[in-house]
Amino acid sequence: MTQVREVQRLPPVWWLPASFTLLLLAFSLLPQFRASTELTWSLWGACGVLALLQGRLLADSGQGGRELKLKISLIPSHYVQAFVQTCIYVYWGLYWEQMRHQVALIAAQIIFAYAFDMLVGWSRRKTWHLGFGQFPIILSTNFFLCFKQEWFYLQFAMIAVGILGKEYFRWNRDGRKRHIFNPSGFALSVFSLGLILSGTTNLTWGAEIATTLANAPHMYVAIFIAGLVVQFFFSVTIVTLFAAAALVAANLVYSSVTGVHFFVDASIPIAVFLGLHLLVTDPSTSPRSRLGSAVFGMLYGLSVFGLFEFLRQVDVPLFYDKLLFVPVLNLCVPLLDRLGKSRRVEGLRLSVLLQATKPRRVNYAFMVVWIGLFGWMLASNFVGRTHEGDDFKYWQQACDEAKRFGCENLVTKLQLTCNNNGGEECNMLGVLFNRGEVVPLDPLEGVSYFDQACRNGFHKGCQNVVIQAFFDGTVTISSGGVSDAIAQLPSGCEDGESMSCFLLGYAHVHGHGVPKDIPLAQDLLSTACNMGEAAACAELEKGLGTLFFPPGSRPNRP
Repeated sequence: MTQVREVQRLPPVWWLPASFTLLLLAFSLLPQFRASTELTWSLWGACGVLALLQGRLLADSGQGGRELKLKISLIPSHYVQAFVQTCIYVYWGLYWEQMRHQVALIAAQIIFAYAFDMLVGWSRRKTWHLGFGQFPIILSTNFFLCFKQEWFYLQFAMIAVGILGKEYFRWNRDGRKRHIFNPSGFALSVFSLGLILSGTTNLTWGAEIATTLANAPHMYVAIFIAGLVVQFFFSVTIVTLFAAAALVAANLVYSSVTGVHFFVDASIPIAVFLGLHLLVTDPSTSPRSRLGSAVFGMLYGLSVFGLFEFLRQVDVPLFYDKLLFVPVLNLCVPLLDRLGKSRRVEGLRLSVLLQATKPRRVNYAFMVVWIGLFGWMLASNFVGRTHEGDDFKYWQQACDEAKRFGCENLVTKLQLTCNNNGGEECNMLGVLFNRGEVVPLDPLEGVSYFDQACRNGFHKGCQNVVIQAFFDGTVTISSGGVSDAIAQLPSGCEDGESMSCFLLGYAHVHGHGVPKDIPLAQDLLSTACNMGEAAACAELEKGLGTLFFPPGSRPNRP
């Protein structure tokens, strides 16, 4: 008798994770992925993990006879937050080119998050909820930390950690099992600690993300408006308001004591401002009571302030300040809710706003207060591009006056602006490294900053590169950077830069990077001399072909 083995039909939902995995695999056909071997392998590795999880789940469900179910769950807080986050990304991408390159990478993460979340969810329960919940997780994570293409497998790992934290760390709250940690906040904190301890921040775009948000004009206003949308619908204004108020108060106290600002180029850095709107305001992982929410926000603001000081003292990248404390705050939520509902607190007769009974009206009142506070912050230049700390000359004066962290903040501000195509700031860094002032003496590092200033279109940077090659010998005349700098001297001379005219004339005397041309050299040196360049006058007086510098006439670095 022939035995007929029963073939088990796969539940209809099995096509969903398989489809997401295949869609993720298809990303390897995109030019951006094909151009990077490391990125392709990261993608294939993520698909391999998803395939293994599907195989394991298939085996477990087959043995246990479990029927896996799918439920559509469209939660407003998820899709509204995803919408406002996307708006910020679009605006940011107009002013930071790298953000435009991240679009496909973010899309790949979203697909991975859906597949991984449903597989982990089905491994723990019969029903998985399909909605927009993965969008805020991915978008929030990439707002603060993203690994570079060569290390992108760690980005998938970070997303996986956030989802695993959501699934495995849960407690009973309001009679229901709820996740303890904000998924993106948990993953960001775990990986931030790992990067700090391993000294591998350079694997990420973290520092660039924290600063390039400010590239877009009026980004504070854009984030503020986006935050108002979330606050209007989901009554999370208290957290943002009290976090900002705590930072304002701490800044004012610090400035009154030290005479300088605490942060470098804004009293609330742009990335911190984003964090107090779209990172710690997750309704699922923040307090329900009004007083608890207020304390929660204050603690976040003060934690950012304290962590910034700590990270500065131990010489760790400062952008981690807003990321490390979020899980700790999530753990404090039950305690803060008990505080807000305790009889002792009620007996203190706190403000009507905190104790009123109509949530909507209370939220509207707090929104009015927040609008007023933000308006004051803008009008007083507390935030924005008109903040006095945004000008390196403010920190230069603070450094000269030996104010607290004045010199360190000067270097930080110069580096931030230099990396954002600031020519004068790059040149200033080159001068500091060449003189060994504020920073260790390092002429080669100085040349690299001069070269960057030149490439950023700053004439004095080009002049300093040429001076280093012609007179100091720090770099060879034949190097590419020197040739490029010499090529920029004519435009500098045309713009009335006497040093450019002198250096170009000297180059033509000796045939350095340009044809030897004595008549042209004489014209250029005469022009420079007439502009008041002493070295050019000395060259003309001594005769062309040699360069003599009387005391005090040697060309100085501009």
